[in-house]
Amino acid sequence: MPAEHCAGDEQEPSPGLPQGSFGPCADHGPGPEPTDRAWHHWLGRGVVRLWTLPNTLLGLVCLPLALATGGGAQWVRGVCEIYGGAVTWLLRRVVPLQGGARALTLGHVILGRDRRALALCREHEHVHVRQYERWGPLFIPLYLGWSVWLGLRGRSAYLDNPFEREAYDAVPELLAEDERWLA
Repeated sequence: MPAEHCAGDEQEPSPGLPQGSFGPCADHGPGPEPTDRAWHHWLGRGVVRLWTLPNTLLGLVCLPLALATGGGAQWVRGVCEIYGGAVTWLLRRVVPLQGGARALTLGHVILGRDRRALALCREHEHVHVRQYERWGPLFIPLYLGWSVWLGLRGRSAYLDNPFEREAYDAVPELLAEDERWLA
């Protein structure tokens, strides 16, 4: 039987979980009984969410700013995507890249100039989400440290950064477009 989703459920079912939702849902009842495997999955996801929480909270600061200035938010694949309004201004003016950034990840939050930018950069940014899950609160200092080190050595602080290289390796077609974007 195909999984049904309530409004607000993730757009895709979480990997490793039985079909359906856990907990009450007006459309299709309480959902299946969780298996031991599902509980281990959820426990592990909870630890990962806690590990990334400082960075995620930093990203969530942008939510009221975006909403108050005409932007919006959406929940895609377990990540809060915030776009438009003040977020567009921040990505254009504050990110130290020529032309600014189309999108930027902070924990389980992806900031984007608009929905189009989010759609274009989603796979790349989800690599950064996984990097935040791996490195937690160390991610930002490590990322910035690599950028400074590379810049001091005369290399690109952005394109040569190992975190960016991993993300571009996952979506190589985006690299050519971003090289033009940054030129």
